[in-house]
Amino acid sequence: MVETLGGGPSQGNPLAYGWRDGDTAREAQFHTPMGLAVDRTGRFLYVADRDNGAVRRLDLQAGLTQTLLQGLREPIGVAVDGRDRLVVLERGGGVEGAVRRYDRFGNLLTNLASHLPEAAALAIGSDDEVLVVCDRTLVLRLSDRVSNVVGRVTAPGAELNGVVALTNGWLVLSDRGLHGLWLMDPSGTQTLPWTGFHGPGDQAGGPAHARFREPAFLARAGQGVVIVADRGNHRVKQVLPDGTVIPLYGVTQSDWLPGWPWPGWYDGEPCDHPFGSCAEAREPVGVAVGPDGTLYASEVYYHLIRRVTGVGLLPAEPMSRSDELAEVVQRPQVEPLSGYYPMGYRIRVTSVQGEVFYTVDGSDPTTNSFRVPLVNGEGWIDWTYTDRDLSGLRVRAFVGKRASAVVAGQPAGANEIGVPAWQGRVEAGIGSRVVIPVVANLRAGDRVRSFQYRLEVVPVGDAPGLSQPLEILSIGSNDFVRVVTAAQGGAVATYQAWSYSIPTGGASGQGLAVAALGTNANVSFENFAVVGMVAVGIPPTTREGDQYEIRIVAPSATSDGGQSGLPLQAMSPVVLWITNRSYLVGDTAPGRWYNAGGFGDGVLDNADVNHVFYASLGIGVPYPFTDAYDAMDVFPVDRPGVAGGDGLIRYLDWQIVLRRALGLDPQRWWRHWTPQGVRSASGTAQIGAAGEITGASVNPAGWVRHARVGLDSVGMTAPGEQVNVPLWVRTYRGTRLAGLQCRVEVRAETAGAPPVEGVTWQAAPGRSAPDAVVAGGTHLACGWSLGRLALAEGTSNLLGHVRVRLPVGAPPGARYRLVVWNADGAADLQTPYNLESRGAEIRVGAPAEQGGIVSDDWRRWFFGSDQDPRGWDESDPDDDGMPNWQEFLAGTHPLDHGSRFEVRIRPESRVSRTLRMEWSSVPGRLYEVWSTSDPGGGSWQLEAELTGTGAELSWETLADRPGPRFYRVNIQF
Repeated sequence: MVETLGGGPSQGNPLAYGWRDGDTAREAQFHTPMGLAVDRTGRFLYVADRDNGAVRRLDLQAGLTQTLLQGLREPIGVAVDGRDRLVVLERGGGVEGAVRRYDRFGNLLTNLASHLPEAAALAIGSDDEVLVVCDRTLVLRLSDRVSNVVGRVTAPGAELNGVVALTNGWLVLSDRGLHGLWLMDPSGTQTLPWTGFHGPGDQAGGPAHARFREPAFLARAGQGVVIVADRGNHRVKQVLPDGTVIPLYGVTQSDWLPGWPWPGWYDGEPCDHPFGSCAEAREPVGVAVGPDGTLYASEVYYHLIRRVTGVGLLPAEPMSRSDELAEVVQRPQVEPLSGYYPMGYRIRVTSVQGEVFYTVDGSDPTTNSFRVPLVNGEGWIDWTYTDRDLSGLRVRAFVGKRASAVVAGQPAGANEIGVPAWQGRVEAGIGSRVVIPVVANLRAGDRVRSFQYRLEVVPVGDAPGLSQPLEILSIGSNDFVRVVTAAQGGAVATYQAWSYSIPTGGASGQGLAVAALGTNANVSFENFAVVGMVAVGIPPTTREGDQYEIRIVAPSATSDGGQSGLPLQAMSPVVLWITNRSYLVGDTAPGRWYNAGGFGDGVLDNADVNHVFYASLGIGVPYPFTDAYDAMDVFPVDRPGVAGGDGLIRYLDWQIVLRRALGLDPQRWWRHWTPQGVRSASGTAQIGAAGEITGASVNPAGWVRHARVGLDSVGMTAPGEQVNVPLWVRTYRGTRLAGLQCRVEVRAETAGAPPVEGVTWQAAPGRSAPDAVVAGGTHLACGWSLGRLALAEGTSNLLGHVRVRLPVGAPPGARYRLVVWNADGAADLQTPYNLESRGAEIRVGAPAEQGGIVSDDWRRWFFGSDQDPRGWDESDPDDDGMPNWQEFLAGTHPLDHGSRFEVRIRPESRVSRTLRMEWSSVPGRLYEVWSTSDPGGGSWQLEAELTGTGAELSWETLADRPGPRFYRVNIQF
């Protein structure tokens, strides 16, 4: 409820203003009441009555007003400190401002300051320090012992008009010139926009939308809420800790009650939609919050004092005082305090006393939080969070149970774009390709909808030129390092990027122009984002110590994807430093970044195994050219001077890392780049070690697979039903499996069908459960370590069931497709096998189609997709008379008309009368040789069975039977 305590043209007063004590509601009058303050008991409200030259005291219990101080020169501010002393700010005609301290009876104690130009506002800070705004942009700190400058707002057009101190020591400043609220850190070194600053206007909402019109005085409520008198909009508003602005009372001028004799003055409910009972305000200036959460406001147009209750405000937390603590714990110094660092950063912390603790989620640290190890008062925080900036950092020093004020991270002080790197450099190995993030940091309240810039990498000194163009990389939610992107609402942002060479008079550099244009680029972000992930190729002719400069050129952005320009400045250039840092094979956790030195901790443990396991299943895979990817690519194992790996992260890679992490495999290998850009390895060789290839057929020219992982389709299901889909493994001849992995994805293929509600695993009776199961949403991944399975060659084996919970809203006839990804396995640590897969479907209320002969992976290999109609079993895309299912069985190329299965017959000498037949084979296929004397109707006789090896097969026989003989070769799958 909003009600008038006193003042105004009521009860027959001829003027709205006056100077009269007495009954507050019936007699008291004021002349331009400005600042307000409530004592600690909540009984007395003090008013700086400017044009009466007085400080008035309202006894809220007795309902009486009396003049406490008079003869003052334009008093505009009043405050009550922790000892119930009054502090009064006099404007003094604009050039002779003064600050004086009085006891609660009105006796002068101290002149704290004088000759203040354009004094505007005051507040009480910690330790009863007095904070004063003057000279339009200056903030002073006054006490009995010392007076100094806190800081100055340097933004053009700024005109400070209010100040309040938060419990963490930061200051909030109202700016009537730029129509917003600033945050200033306790030392005054950082001044950051908090909310508003979008020009004059009246808009609630977050910092990106909130608008004020000449905001005046400020007050502090509980839980970090700040109250602001939005004078030009005739409203009083509250600002939440995140900068969100919410109206408290007052309505827009166009909604004032028509016909009312005092437009803008109406007591009533604090609502925002006038229906005849909403409270109105007219030029509110002063605000104060009492110890019970009651809000008081002064309004200068009608010279009123108002009281607001029932709006849910809590009393402000008390400020710290030195007489309450035997010793004040000094704040630690932290550098930096803002910015987004996806490659990680070492934050420097110094403290002269106690222990230091920190949090990263915005909560205040306790002695149970993360500890900063200090040596001679200096320590470091290793910032490795790729999903947040430093605004959530909180640091605090403790001496016993006593704590310092919290040092809080903040949003960026200016909109900037660049490559944030610790110590200003990015490291790279000779001949490697490194990943560099381009980051944009934004001021609080700003938003980017489109942008453009150039990234340039140029040699320094005699470093060789760059010949490999810079490349913009895709960024997604399945990346090894998951960063905050510029994409809007989870959509994919669309960039244009093109590379160019930079002649430098000597060795050339490389540049990359990047542009996200218009709203169709799907760009929309606040605070911070990675606006480009760039790959830089290092020449193999570099030497350790060579340097390149990385710089941003010509950045610009808009806030609307149109013509509303947003200031965007380039960060300082950083150095690309050539140094061949070693990395332990298999050690990628913690995964901070892609380049050597950006991942791993020198220890192989469960986290490292998880990384390789996920990557082998297609989850969180590093860019394939990076050092992080190479560290996961363990099989085949390293040899002295020769780095291992086969360019793929597969089943045996995580199996080997698992054994090394468990201590069952003592091998430890370190890889690094050597001159001329060659990967090398050092470690301890072991004859016949796990990971050395000793078996497994290889045919790199064709499609070779050794087993199939498949699913059986299920039809006639019902909405909401849990469907059990069989998953089986068929080993081909010559192949046995002791362990394997696969990932199953369930997709809604029918338009309008909702996604499934869960996917889980159930092992078949007598089968081992997977050692690792990752289930979430529409995916299921399983892995059986070596020895957990014993699948003999040429057998079909049911492993278990993929259990799919259909949504209740699945429509009749809906089709859900199950796709198998990353099927892989091995017989032992030396024998990897290539597996293929076949998916299935679930049909709701209809029969399901069963899979054919051709595998999904075969279709992806030759046609790029398992859904391309050219890859269906009966299709014949090369028109050679062999449909795809025959090409698949025969191992021929489905897009090459000249590639077909042929049996070559070579007659030997007529004397020996032998017949020799030859043909190309596929590993695991069974080839049957049949013969007959009458192909038109005679019976066929099985002559031989041969198993394919991937090489040429041959069969010969004596031509010793009478009459002609006909032969054919059948291929069995």
